[in-house]
Amino acid sequence: MPLSVDEIINLKVLRQRLTTLSEHFKNKNQLYSNANSLFFALGSSDEQLTYKKVSCLHYWLFGIELTDTFIVVTKAGKITIITSEKKANLMSALNGPDINILIRKKKAHNLTELYEQMRGILKENEPVGIVPEEKEPETKIMRAWHQFYK
Repeated sequence: MPLSVDEIINLKVLRQRLTTLSEHFKNKNQLYSNANSLFFALGSSDEQLTYKKVSCLHYWLFGIELTDTFIVVTKAGKITIITSEKKANLMSALNGPDINILIRKKKAHNLTELYEQMRGILKENEPVGIVPEEKEPETKIMRAWHQFYK
């Protein structure tokens, strides 16, 4: 029997935690070096690096790692997530005025368009707070983002 969405990702908990992250970011600006947005990118999963900061954020938010996924949280309370169609479908009920889930098409046909949107969001909300890389990106999606955003 296939798992339900709530057995994979608990949407109620996810919404609460995204709201908590957003509120904390808005109200504790000194902890975020006065950034206007936070950017989190997770490429591949690596069992040897079990304490990567972005992986820990994914486990706290989603209960699992969503590889090849980007998350942007703005001080205005907007959250944008770029992920694969399958992963986006698990969270589609969250789409709304404050949470925008963008779908990366299979074989990454729309990467440039998505990266343009992401760069626009980041440009509008500079300075951007990031988690320093803990290792080089390994996936095609992450390498493409790094090349695009240079």
